[in-house]
Amino acid sequence: MDARLQLTGTPGAATSPPAITAWRVGQVLDATVVRDGTAQQGDARTVIRIGGRDYAVQADHPLPAGENLKLRVLASGPRPVLQLLQAVTGDAPGTPPSIDLHISLLNQRTRLPAGLSELARRVAEQPDPALRNEVRTLLDRLPGPETLTSADGVRRSVAAAGHHLEAGLAAGVAPHPADHKAALFRLLDTLTRAESMPLSTGNAGDPVDGLKQAVTGLVNQIALNQLQSHATPNGQHWVIELPFRYGDHFDAVHVELDTERNAGEATHETVDWSVRLRLDLPGLGPLVVHLQSREAAVSGHFRAEQAATAHRINAHLPELAAAWQRAGLSPGALSCEHQPPAPTDAEEPSRPAERVDTRA
Repeated sequence: MDARLQLTGTPGAATSPPAITAWRVGQVLDATVVRDGTAQQGDARTVIRIGGRDYAVQADHPLPAGENLKLRVLASGPRPVLQLLQAVTGDAPGTPPSIDLHISLLNQRTRLPAGLSELARRVAEQPDPALRNEVRTLLDRLPGPETLTSADGVRRSVAAAGHHLEAGLAAGVAPHPADHKAALFRLLDTLTRAESMPLSTGNAGDPVDGLKQAVTGLVNQIALNQLQSHATPNGQHWVIELPFRYGDHFDAVHVELDTERNAGEATHETVDWSVRLRLDLPGLGPLVVHLQSREAAVSGHFRAEQAATAHRINAHLPELAAAWQRAGLSPGALSCEHQPPAPTDAEEPSRPAERVDTRA
């Protein structure tokens, strides 16, 4: 399934209306399919309506007439590219998108560490100094690992991860100044426009095309994390990745957060939570951390691939318990074991692919 739509103009008009120039990369649009792709009076184009205007689009999969869509602007300009986020049919608002979209993202994503490293490698190939500067600025704005050692740093990293970009835009809220996904969309817009320049051939070996593929893979990875985030009967499940760099190396902390509301006495309500972290630290190797808060007690279990790392963590667990106490927490069980992670632990999403939600 191709989850993108290319605007080809307006029915009966030779040029696109000026209204589309106001669309911003990353903006989420509401649309309705007013005509499907079956030939009508010699015109077999699909027509969608956005903001009271009709637009002809090119799509490789059918869009039934009457279907309501959520579309994200991937590239602006006279022939913008839109990504299908959500299809809402009949009287069932909020219906999750097709599983095909999830599979498409899974097959076309690039994990953040590999994708960021690819950007850094390819930037030297770019003949355009302005484009090189934009890519380097994006990479230079990534936080260092020390940012993730404080509560304030983690909050800033979560705010900049791009997880809430579309929800904020839909609510009229400007993106966070350091929003990683917004920066990738801006770069993608620049690369799309650069493809029409004389120095770009648009072929697979083109430096611009290589950069565009790397950026698209990163955007798809963030989108996949968003799709895996969903509401649960008593709480919420979040999947977020926090990228960081140390020197010329790039990595990301994979975070899975589950919250659960528990009804207490009278109107008192508590929220239990669990956090699962996956990271690969310089000199320490891959590490999986599972933290839980249950009935006001916080417990933690660490799993390290390297025996020396497991020994080091075990030696410092009393210090961690004391730090939690100073912060007003009640330490529960704390442990660390030496156990190489299972291959699927790092390669597969933790939740079934069918559980997707674009409303995060």
